[in-house]
Parts: sequence; C-alpha cells; structure tokens
Amino acid sequence: MTVVLTVLGTILLLWGILFLVWPRLVFAPVYYPNRDAFHLHPERFHGLERVRGGNVVLEGVVYEPESPRCTVFYFGGKEQDSVALVGKLSERFPAWRIIAFNYRGYGRSGGRPGERLLLEDAVALVAYARERFGPLMLMGYSLGSSVAAYAASRTSVTQLILVAPFYDVPSLARLRIPYLPAWMMRCRFETARYLGGVSAPVSIFASRDDEIVPIEQSHALKAKAPRLAVYKEYSGYNHAEILGSDRFIADVSKVC
Repeated sequence: MTVVLTVLGTILLLWGILFLVWPRLVFAPVYYPNRDAFHLHPERFHGLERVRGGNVVLEGVVYEPESPRCTVFYFGGKEQDSVALVGKLSERFPAWRIIAFNYRGYGRSGGRPGERLLLEDAVALVAYARERFGPLMLMGYSLGSSVAAYAASRTSVTQLILVAPFYDVPSLARLRIPYLPAWMMRCRFETARYLGGVSAPVSIFASRDDEIVPIEQSHALKAKAPRLAVYKEYSGYNHAEILGSDRFIADVSKVC
C-alpha cells in the first residue's frame, strides 16, 4: 500500500508541475533584433501598431511591393518573431503584400502570451488589416496555423494556408506523454475544431519528416476542412525547414 501511495503521489506531483509550466511548453517568446531589411528599404516596410486589451501594444509591420499580387497576413510559430521574419518572407514572396504582428510577449509586443488573448487579438488584427488593406489571405505556421484557423473561422478572408499544422495541442501532447489528463492542458489550440467554421478555401502543406508534428496530424486535419483546395506532403524537411523550402515556396506561390 505504501508503494502504491508513493507512486500515485509522484504521478500527481509530476502532473502538478506540468500544469504549472504548461504555458512555457506552448509559448516561447523571442525577439530577433535584426531588422536590417526595414532600415535598408524604408519605402517597402512600414511599422504598424495596435493597442489591445489591457493597453497592451502589439508590434506589427507591412511589406509593400510595388504592385501587390495579393495580401497575406502571417501568423508565426512558437519560437518565431513574426515581425522580423517578414524581412525574409519578402525575399521569398516579393510580389506579396505581407502583414504580421507579434503575439503578446513576442518581439517588441507587450504583455504575456495566453491562448484566449492570442485568439482574440488575431480576430481583431485581421479585421483591422482587412479594413485598411482590403481582402486578405491568412497563412499560419505551426502554432500560427491554429491561430490563423481561429481567425479565419470568425472573420472574412479569401484563403487560409496552413503550414506544418497540428490537430490540437492535447492530441499532440499525448503523443509524448500518453494518458495526460485533460485538466492539465491549459492551452488547447483546437485547430481541427476551428476549421469546421472556415468557409474560405484551405491549403495544407506538411512534411512526412516533421519531427515535431507527425504527418498523421495533417491527415486528420485534411478531413476537417470543409473547402480543401490544396494538400501537399513533402519529404526531406523537418519542422523548421518546410517554411523556407524551395518546393513549398513554389507550391504556395501558386495559391496567390
């Protein structure tokens, strides 16, 4: 009996620790100070700023090509400074107008990240961008795929592009820690559920060699998209490589 109680006590202790640190497993705020492209081409990059709940200032940027072929709002991954990344994205997609804002706590944005706040911010920011720049496509990578899917389910967009997406956080977490109780998962980011409310065409790009999000997650998401327009699987790219891969760039460029 003593052994059983000890084991149960250890399990509960580990679960309690996981519950406390859970947000740190989902979010990893970063700031990349390298914004050289913005300074070298001030005619192309324009800073944006929005004040959200709690008087939190969110940092944003828009890349303006001479003749935009389309307008894309980008939502970054767990460890991305989305604003800084626009410099690189503009090199890969020079004819796209690209808009991005950093999540709370990321880059120069104030506040602290949290699921509800990120999702609410996304809806408001997309509505602001659509009013200022016209019809939008949303593109989300990894964590950003869930945020983009949520925003697309609640605002009018022309297309939704998901790159290295996951089904939801609980199913992804249980691949690493089986039998993880639901009450522990304070951030869920239920991408599959959000997709059910998306009326825009959906494109999904994933890699069979993704070491973070197994390809089966994309298979399951594919079945949840009411208007699946494009589904592409690649080999040879890990989770971090797919976004900058030549094959992905060539294929997603056809969407816009």
